[in-house]
Amino acid sequence: MCKRLLVIAFVLLLGTQTFGESFGIFDNAADIGGPKAIGSTVPDGYVTTDGLGSLTQQYLMTGGGADIWGTWDQFQYAYKNVSGDVRVSASFDFVVGNNDWTKFGVMLRDMSADGDAVSYQEVTRKNMDGVFFQGRSSQGAGAAGWGDLWQAGAVKLGVQRVNVGGLNFVEGLVDFGSGWQLQGTPQIAWNLPDNIGAGVVLTSHDNEWAAQVKVYDVEYSDSPVAYTKLTDFRTITADKALAGQCGDVPGFLVKVAAPLIADGWGWAAAEELLTTGTYMGLPAAPGTEGEGIYPVVNFRDTGDGWFGDNYSFPGIDPFEMPAADPAAGTDNDNFGALVTGCVYLTEGLHIIGAYSDDGTIVTIGGVEIGRTGEWQGVTDYQFIFNVEATGWYALQALWIEGGGGASLELHEVLLDGTHVLLGDVANGGSPVYQVPEPATIALLGLGGLALIRRRKGA
Repeated sequence: MCKRLLVIAFVLLLGTQTFGESFGIFDNAADIGGPKAIGSTVPDGYVTTDGLGSLTQQYLMTGGGADIWGTWDQFQYAYKNVSGDVRVSASFDFVVGNNDWTKFGVMLRDMSADGDAVSYQEVTRKNMDGVFFQGRSSQGAGAAGWGDLWQAGAVKLGVQRVNVGGLNFVEGLVDFGSGWQLQGTPQIAWNLPDNIGAGVVLTSHDNEWAAQVKVYDVEYSDSPVAYTKLTDFRTITADKALAGQCGDVPGFLVKVAAPLIADGWGWAAAEELLTTGTYMGLPAAPGTEGEGIYPVVNFRDTGDGWFGDNYSFPGIDPFEMPAADPAAGTDNDNFGALVTGCVYLTEGLHIIGAYSDDGTIVTIGGVEIGRTGEWQGVTDYQFIFNVEATGWYALQALWIEGGGGASLELHEVLLDGTHVLLGDVANGGSPVYQVPEPATIALLGLGGLALIRRRKGA
């Protein structure tokens, strides 16, 4: 009880002070999210941290608030206004708090919003027995954790934003005395604006009481070393570029067929049927073969995805707009689609997504960039890959339907997080043209076999 009274008295004394002017290394200190206890961050002398007698500014931080989690945060925040690549790091000593989950650490935060803002933080708790990389990737969304490290004695915590291949990543860092190491899974910071606050944070995790920590060895870097590397992602090498071998007709070629016998139906069976015209030595089921040129890949027989205004799969019963699924005809099971095109991609990281029911495998330049589950309900998978050189590349998607819903969309996630159909140039999508005839397409490599397919009439 004595500690609680001491903290309350200290908070009341500081409650009349005005913060907002620069002090020490920070530009400002403020309570975020309206905690009951009035918080503050004040200089508190100097300490040595390197064993050589070098002095670093220390701060006494007082903060209340229910938590840094969920859809709304409450805490005390001392920060600098920064932009671009940045790392903020600091060391902490716990002083007093009423809750074992009193959290303190370092944070990157969108300062244009209040307690529900986009934020990324590396925090520990009162007992100093765990480090948690967590945050909120969109305003008002529930918080998520991206890695817990149950190890006591972290000397220093860090969090940084770095640009890798055109995408901004946020990385959580911890130093146990031998240098920085990555903690948790780096996150793509879609919704974190360029101008943010970077600083130190404290929540008492109990809105009826305040907590206190001492903060020291605070450092900022505007050129941090990224731990996320281009080599972490599948790479489409420069030699895979088509060197201008694309056709002059925009859009994708989509070929659809269903097997006459569905035994063993799956990716391998669909590849065989759609590239050779037969499966188990038998042709496609009568009336199921279809082929067409489409500006985007946005198909359904039943179900839906990110985007509306779907096409019917060629050769499969059409649906009626705006009638509900399946409209005209019946729900079709056990069929597949082969999508081919020539896509223009710039150097750097890209994200192409397959929103499908059932499964999809996507290859670019003969390299598989990703695959969904083979049998699944409608699910969005996003594949991050690196393009070594700007150019045109052969694209292929193999899709299968088993039973139930049937839909397929191929989309991109742009650098600002916007989803757009692949080939939708008007809205920022990458251009797609048909592969010229005759087309040599390196397929999925199921069984290690590259197949050659010729368009009709070739």
